Amino acid sequence: KISASVYSQLSQSGFRRSGETIYRPQCKSCDQCIPIRIPVENFKPKRRHRRIFSRNSQVSVSKVNPFFSVEHFSLYSKYINNRHHSDDMDPSSISQYRDFLVEGKQGTSFYEYREDDALLGVSVTDSLNDGISAVYNFYEPTLSSRALGIFMILSLIRETRKQNKRFL
Repeated sequence: KISASVYSQLSQSGFRRSGETIYRPQCKSCDQCIPIRIPVENFKPKRRHRRIFSRNSQVSVSKVNPFFSVEHFSLYSKYINNRHHSDDMDPSSISQYRDFLVEGKQGTSFYEYREDDALLGVSVTDSLNDGISAVYNFYEPTLSSRALGIFMILSLIRETRKQNKRFL
């Protein structure tokens, strides 16, 4: 167990969280999970970002406390099976999902993205002293034209600004 302050310092140094484990990625043959800190004050949406917001204008975003739900897990499983079908995240299991995303206890929140009550995505975030850490996003993989992953990051940039924090 570590304090929020130490966790924030580790995040500034490139550490990430998976469940209760905090680590620094060092994969020699992969660069898919390089930590990025976006200074939200300087972020200016580009034309393509505005189009993504427009495409998803009917999506509502709600911040909720982390919890296990069949609805979340079903979407997570669909996402994992579509995006990670050849690595150690597939096949997904309830215990793996709980350990990875629900059991973090680091000031964790879920942001649910819904349209007409249908769950389109979930952002798992941690509150840091100077920002919000986007631990993991998963979303409906069949809606690629909506660019939901980018939309979720753009939404978190807005949320970070709203909380008067410096970095996503």
